[in-house]
Amino acid sequence: MRRAFFTIALAAAIVPIPRAQSTSGSPKLAVLIVVDQMRADYVNRFRGEWSGGLRRMVTRGAWFSNAAYPYMLTFTCAGHATISTGAFPHRHGIMQNTWFDRQAGKIARCSEDDQQKAVLYGGTGGEGDSAARLLVPTFADRMRSERKSRVVTLSLKARSAIMLAGQAGDAVTWRNETLDGWQTSTAYDGPVAAVKTFIDANPVEADYGKSWVRTLPRPRYRYPDVLPGEMPPGGWTPVFPHVLTSRTGKPDAEFYTQWERSPYGDEYLGRMAAALASSFELGRRDTADVLAVSFSSPDLVGHAFGPL
Repeated sequence: MRRAFFTIALAAAIVPIPRAQSTSGSPKLAVLIVVDQMRADYVNRFRGEWSGGLRRMVTRGAWFSNAAYPYMLTFTCAGHATISTGAFPHRHGIMQNTWFDRQAGKIARCSEDDQQKAVLYGGTGGEGDSAARLLVPTFADRMRSERKSRVVTLSLKARSAIMLAGQAGDAVTWRNETLDGWQTSTAYDGPVAAVKTFIDANPVEADYGKSWVRTLPRPRYRYPDVLPGEMPPGGWTPVFPHVLTSRTGKPDAEFYTQWERSPYGDEYLGRMAAALASSFELGRRDTADVLAVSFSSPDLVGHAFGPL
């Protein structure tokens, strides 16, 4: 599926944490937000409904309304690598989420790294991943090497968190392959105490039984609730509300799949980003730090239900 990304680069924190005063006037915290499969036209369509952060970014920030990705396949991994490096796939080396590796004689994932091992924050499965296949440094890599910046990146997807970080980071975190926990890998020197503290205090399972309901009155929506081609995850129908539950009566793979395809996944990432920004004191030091968050749920919802 062809994808679109909504990308926001800010020179200030997205969370209300105290920051050290900059004597030079330069930014103390660079924040990169990626919304996977958020099409550019969504800004025009929905900004009348926005009242907080996104509206402030559009009205008070720089909005490049004629930007484009001048290459054919804007898959998640390639798109995040382009965002983080400023280079195109023929230079940064990431052209798909997966491809056939002729030397290995198999299909390879873009972040696959047999030299690394999974570092789990709970859960039952994970693989070693890194940015070893990325051929050029990311913005975060340059900030680490040149300004000794702290780097925190997170996403539901390994390829998103990893491509935003690059070769290293203080906390690079994503959901594991069985979806029942969070992980990093030995490429990023985990586990990270601040990440574990947040996850232990905020279990995903606390969202079991909650409902995804419409935010606005039904007449405000452009399309009907049910359209051809929708493929909701197990336990759901195409019709709202969508209850986060499972047929076993307890959190299991069905619940975790639903959770990632609901607003609760994005909401959790936002809270985790705020907590880690505070724990690492991002933006409160003598140099600039980097916080990058990729919100994956819109992409997963798009695959299940189609574009908005």
